Amino acid sequence: MRKILNYYAITFMLTIMSTVTVFAQNGDNLSADERKARKERLSSCGVFSEGLATYKDPKGLFGFIDKTGMLVVPCQWRRAWDFCEGLAHVENTDQKSGFIDKTGEVVIPCIWSYAYSFSEGLVAVKDCETGKYGFVDKTGKVVIPCKWNDVNNFSEGLVCVTNDKWKNGYINKKGEIVIPCQYVSTWNFYDGYAKVMDENHRLFYIDKSGREVR
Repeated sequence: MRKILNYYAITFMLTIMSTVTVFAQNGDNLSADERKARKERLSSCGVFSEGLATYKDPKGLFGFIDKTGMLVVPCQWRRAWDFCEGLAHVENTDQKSGFIDKTGEVVIPCIWSYAYSFSEGLVAVKDCETGKYGFVDKTGKVVIPCKWNDVNNFSEGLVCVTNDKWKNGYINKKGEIVIPCQYVSTWNFYDGYAKVMDENHRLFYIDKSGREVR
């Protein structure tokens, strides 16, 4: 019984010490200059997403701050976008796109002409040489080759793509064409249905088999 009590006592003390440390980091022991700097960052940062927000320093470079205003990812990026599914799209000074995690570590190298934000574990990237779009996973592995003129984000396991003839259809996460590229415009699937426009500019809805819903 005494060992159990000692265990809980130690656990309680460690919890208290951790809490005190957090409070100190949040401002109790900050210098006046740091407190002012955090306040200024919070007043000019982007919208918070997954606990962090973009911040642009006086030199025009982007980093990320937490909700206390503390700079957690150094300002070294030409552009930066919100965190999504644990990763953030960033652009280096050579105008190449990649992704970082919440510690600021580069997990997908900046080798792409452009990129979207992650959706359902995949993200669209644009090849620098061909200008075509494909998809990579969170390790940076290309899972769908860059061969599409345009793409959207994945929704409900499918994504809109545009072929070389500028016709739109849908592919799955294996890159397989599920609904042929035959539409002038396409939108994402929601609740099993997607809005499309045919060559006669007629708008209607289809299901995931491509069948028109009446």
